[in-house]
Amino acid sequence: MRVAVTGSAGGVGRVLCPALADAGFDVLGLDLSLSTTLRDDGRTEQRVIDLLDRVAVFDALAGIDAVVHMANHPNSYAARPPTRVYTDNVTTNTNVFEAALAHGCNKLVFFSSIQAQGSTRMIGDDPLGPSHIPYLPMDGNTPAYPTNYYGLSKVVGEQLLEMHCRLNPELAGVVVRLPYIGGEPGRPMERKLDEVRRRGWQKFFSADEGFAYIPPADVASLVLALLRGMTPGFDRVLAAVNDNQFSLPAERVAADYFAGVEVRQDLSGRFTLIDNAPITRRYGWEPTPVQRPAPVPG
Repeated sequence: MRVAVTGSAGGVGRVLCPALADAGFDVLGLDLSLSTTLRDDGRTEQRVIDLLDRVAVFDALAGIDAVVHMANHPNSYAARPPTRVYTDNVTTNTNVFEAALAHGCNKLVFFSSIQAQGSTRMIGDDPLGPSHIPYLPMDGNTPAYPTNYYGLSKVVGEQLLEMHCRLNPELAGVVVRLPYIGGEPGRPMERKLDEVRRRGWQKFFSADEGFAYIPPADVASLVLALLRGMTPGFDRVLAAVNDNQFSLPAERVAADYFAGVEVRQDLSGRFTLIDNAPITRRYGWEPTPVQRPAPVPG
């Protein structure tokens, strides 16, 4: 299977493309620049491309069986004015989806964001205010609630892919909402709330995202599971490791930051407010277990 990966020169792309090659896929990487990591690896064909160029995108995706579309502005601060984040992302997504369909591609994976669900209550806000998240743990069915142009562009991308799946019965389309991408597989991030406050980083941490994260290697394993298991129709998933950026028990995060929100599952023993169970049931994927120090006998 020939797979095109947009955003291949980015942090996830440099991990994902070799993982796809390891699994036997023929990989085409598309980005604004070439990756020296992928060049040295030698198994990913790379092409420099501006995905805003409709003609170039249609040319690049000829002969492609599946597309993993990651290339968007990565946050609401990535371009000025902020409306450009929205217009560029929507145009890019439109070009990629339409070109893929025009060439008979029947598998599309679109990287959305947890910010499609909203990102307003920052941990430095006083008072923090109530959460708009309707239930915990969050999953792929958590309602969209965009609060900036970036989140809105992701919601439109999700709806665009869902529309194409509705109009093209042979198309398998999966939206992957992702939280912060970082950390290392199997190791907790171990950030400290007091240090975040001391350094003035509160504005970068939205409580409504549950402080969730996922390492690039886990993103790669998730994409592999999706490509192997996706079937015609539309699906949307939300994925994270069983941890949060402060390594706090999920029960405490829920109590401190989601007062009044319906809790639908027992959170004891958990460190994430993201429910990975639907992905495990449908695609067989599980994140890398996070190894925690054994408690000291007291």
